[in-house]
Amino acid sequence: MTVYYDPTKPETAVVEPGVYSPFLMPLVFGAIFFLGGLWGLWKSASQFWNTENVRPGNGASRRQIVSTVAVSALVYITCSLTLLDSAVQETLIKAFGARPFGVPNLILVVALQTLLFVPMPYVFWHWMKVTFQALQDGESIGVGYLLKVGRLHPDLRRSRSVCLGGLLYFLAITGAWIVYASNRGI
Repeated sequence: MTVYYDPTKPETAVVEPGVYSPFLMPLVFGAIFFLGGLWGLWKSASQFWNTENVRPGNGASRRQIVSTVAVSALVYITCSLTLLDSAVQETLIKAFGARPFGVPNLILVVALQTLLFVPMPYVFWHWMKVTFQALQDGESIGVGYLLKVGRLHPDLRRSRSVCLGGLLYFLAITGAWIVYASNRGI
Protein backbone atom coordinates (compact mmCIF):
# COMPACT_ATOMS: atom_id res chain seq x y z
CA MET A 1 0.00 0.00 0.00
CA THR A 2 1.32 3.41 -0.88
CA VAL A 3 1.11 6.04 1.84
CA TYR A 4 1.65 9.71 1.03
CA TYR A 5 3.05 12.03 3.66
CA ASP A 6 4.29 15.57 4.10
CA PRO A 7 8.10 15.47 4.49
CA THR A 8 7.95 18.54 6.74
CA LYS A 9 5.23 16.90 8.88
CA PRO A 10 5.71 13.13 8.70
CA GLU A 11 2.90 12.57 11.20
CA THR A 12 0.50 13.80 8.51
CA ALA A 13 -0.08 10.90 6.13
CA VAL A 14 -2.88 9.88 3.78
CA VAL A 15 -3.62 6.86 1.63
CA GLU A 16 -5.38 8.90 -1.06
CA PRO A 17 -3.84 12.30 -1.80
CA GLY A 18 -6.04 15.26 -2.49
CA VAL A 19 -7.89 18.00 -0.76
CA TYR A 20 -9.62 16.62 2.30
CA SER A 21 -11.28 18.53 5.06
CA PRO A 22 -12.31 16.47 8.07
CA PHE A 23 -14.69 19.30 8.95
CA LEU A 24 -16.42 19.91 5.61
CA MET A 25 -18.16 16.59 4.90
CA PRO A 26 -19.64 16.13 8.39
CA LEU A 27 -20.76 19.74 8.26
CA VAL A 28 -22.50 19.20 4.91
CA PHE A 29 -24.31 16.06 6.09
CA GLY A 30 -25.06 17.68 9.45
CA ALA A 31 -26.61 20.61 7.59
CA ILE A 32 -28.70 18.21 5.50
CA PHE A 33 -30.05 16.46 8.61
CA PHE A 34 -30.55 19.80 10.35
CA LEU A 35 -32.46 21.26 7.42
CA GLY A 36 -34.44 18.04 7.12
CA GLY A 37 -35.46 18.37 10.77
CA LEU A 38 -36.45 22.00 10.29
CA TRP A 39 -38.39 21.08 7.15
CA GLY A 40 -40.25 18.38 9.13
CA LEU A 41 -41.10 20.90 11.84
CA TRP A 42 -42.27 23.41 9.24
CA LYS A 43 -44.45 20.80 7.49
CA SER A 44 -45.96 19.76 10.83
CA ALA A 45 -46.66 23.37 11.71
CA SER A 46 -48.25 24.12 8.35
CA GLN A 47 -50.35 20.96 8.61
CA PHE A 48 -51.60 21.97 12.05
CA TRP A 49 -52.05 25.55 10.89
CA ASN A 50 -54.14 24.66 7.85
CA THR A 51 -56.31 21.86 9.23
CA GLU A 52 -59.69 21.97 10.81
CA ASN A 53 -58.05 21.38 14.20
CA VAL A 54 -57.67 25.14 14.50
CA ARG A 55 -61.37 25.95 14.79
CA PRO A 56 -62.39 27.86 17.89
CA GLY A 57 -63.74 25.58 20.60
CA ASN A 58 -61.73 22.62 19.34
CA GLY A 59 -59.02 23.13 21.95
CA ALA A 60 -56.31 24.12 19.49
CA SER A 61 -55.29 27.71 19.00
CA ARG A 62 -52.82 29.48 16.80
CA ARG A 63 -50.95 30.43 19.96
CA GLN A 64 -50.61 26.76 20.87
CA ILE A 65 -49.44 25.88 17.37
CA VAL A 66 -46.88 28.68 17.22
CA SER A 67 -45.65 27.85 20.73
CA THR A 68 -45.28 24.16 19.88
CA VAL A 69 -43.32 24.89 16.72
CA ALA A 70 -41.16 27.48 18.48
CA VAL A 71 -40.33 25.20 21.41
CA SER A 72 -39.66 22.23 19.11
CA ALA A 73 -37.39 24.28 16.87
CA LEU A 74 -35.60 25.90 19.80
CA VAL A 75 -34.88 22.58 21.50
CA TYR A 76 -33.77 20.89 18.26
CA ILE A 77 -31.53 23.80 17.24
CA THR A 78 -30.00 24.03 20.71
CA CYS A 79 -29.24 20.31 20.75
CA SER A 80 -27.78 20.53 17.25
CA LEU A 81 -25.61 23.54 18.01
CA THR A 82 -24.07 21.83 21.03
CA LEU A 83 -22.59 19.28 18.64
CA LEU A 84 -20.33 21.98 17.19
CA ASP A 85 -18.44 22.38 20.48
CA SER A 86 -15.00 20.75 20.25
CA ALA A 87 -15.28 19.17 23.73
CA VAL A 88 -18.60 17.58 22.74
CA GLN A 89 -17.09 16.30 19.50
CA GLU A 90 -14.17 14.75 21.39
CA THR A 91 -16.61 13.02 23.75
CA LEU A 92 -18.68 11.72 20.84
CA ILE A 93 -15.57 10.36 19.14
CA LYS A 94 -14.67 8.56 22.38
CA ALA A 95 -18.20 7.22 22.55
CA PHE A 96 -18.73 6.08 18.97
CA GLY A 97 -15.34 6.26 17.24
CA ALA A 98 -14.21 8.60 14.48
CA ARG A 99 -16.08 6.76 11.71
CA PRO A 100 -18.73 4.42 13.12
CA PHE A 101 -20.18 2.16 10.42
CA GLY A 102 -17.84 3.97 7.98
CA VAL A 103 -19.76 7.22 8.44
CA PRO A 104 -18.23 10.39 9.90
CA ASN A 105 -19.06 10.67 13.58
CA LEU A 106 -20.94 13.95 13.30
CA ILE A 107 -23.25 12.56 10.62
CA LEU A 108 -24.15 9.54 12.72
CA VAL A 109 -24.74 11.65 15.82
CA VAL A 110 -26.96 14.18 14.00
CA ALA A 111 -28.94 11.34 12.43
CA LEU A 112 -29.32 9.60 15.80
CA GLN A 113 -30.27 12.85 17.50
CA THR A 114 -32.86 13.62 14.81
CA LEU A 115 -34.31 10.12 15.09
CA LEU A 116 -34.55 10.38 18.89
CA PHE A 117 -36.15 13.83 18.59
CA VAL A 118 -38.98 12.70 16.28
CA PRO A 119 -41.62 12.17 19.02
CA MET A 120 -40.82 15.39 20.86
CA PRO A 121 -43.00 17.85 18.85
CA TYR A 122 -45.98 15.64 19.74
CA VAL A 123 -44.99 15.82 23.41
CA PHE A 124 -44.51 19.60 23.16
CA TRP A 125 -47.98 19.92 21.55
CA HIS A 126 -49.58 18.31 24.59
CA TRP A 127 -47.28 20.19 26.94
CA MET A 128 -48.55 23.46 25.44
CA LYS A 129 -52.16 22.34 25.98
CA VAL A 130 -51.40 21.69 29.65
CA THR A 131 -49.37 24.90 29.97
CA PHE A 132 -52.13 27.12 28.56
CA GLN A 133 -54.66 25.41 30.82
CA ALA A 134 -52.37 26.04 33.82
CA LEU A 135 -52.22 29.72 32.85
CA GLN A 136 -56.03 29.85 32.67
CA ASP A 137 -56.24 28.17 36.08
CA GLY A 138 -53.73 30.62 37.55
CA GLU A 139 -51.33 27.76 38.33
CA SER A 140 -47.67 27.37 37.56
CA ILE A 141 -46.71 24.53 35.26
CA GLY A 142 -44.76 21.76 36.91
CA VAL A 143 -44.90 18.09 37.71
CA GLY A 144 -47.39 18.77 40.53
CA TYR A 145 -49.84 20.46 38.19
CA LEU A 146 -49.22 17.83 35.53
CA LEU A 147 -50.22 15.10 37.99
CA LYS A 148 -53.46 16.82 39.01
CA VAL A 149 -54.55 18.30 35.66
CA GLY A 150 -56.34 15.06 34.72
CA ARG A 151 -58.62 15.34 37.74
CA LEU A 152 -59.28 19.04 37.18
CA HIS A 153 -59.79 18.75 33.42
CA PRO A 154 -60.69 15.22 32.26
CA ASP A 155 -60.26 16.29 28.62
CA LEU A 156 -56.53 16.76 29.33
CA ARG A 157 -55.89 13.23 30.63
CA ARG A 158 -54.38 12.20 27.32
CA SER A 159 -52.17 15.29 27.28
CA ARG A 160 -51.06 14.53 30.83
CA SER A 161 -50.17 10.97 29.83
CA VAL A 162 -48.26 12.13 26.75
CA CYS A 163 -46.30 14.69 28.82
CA LEU A 164 -45.45 12.12 31.48
CA GLY A 165 -44.48 9.66 28.74
CA GLY A 166 -42.26 12.32 27.17
CA LEU A 167 -40.61 12.94 30.53
CA LEU A 168 -39.99 9.20 30.98
CA TYR A 169 -38.66 9.01 27.40
CA PHE A 170 -36.21 11.84 28.13
CA LEU A 171 -35.12 10.18 31.40
CA ALA A 172 -34.67 6.83 29.62
CA ILE A 173 -32.48 8.40 26.91
CA THR A 174 -30.46 10.31 29.51
CA GLY A 175 -30.06 7.21 31.67
CA ALA A 176 -29.04 5.08 28.69
CA TRP A 177 -26.41 7.67 27.72
CA ILE A 178 -25.04 7.77 31.29
CA VAL A 179 -24.78 3.98 31.46
CA TYR A 180 -23.22 3.78 27.99
CA ALA A 181 -20.74 6.58 28.68
CA SER A 182 -19.70 5.14 32.05
CA ASN A 183 -19.19 1.70 30.48
CA ARG A 184 -16.95 3.31 27.84
CA GLY A 185 -15.03 5.21 30.53
CA ILE A 186 -16.04 8.63 29.26
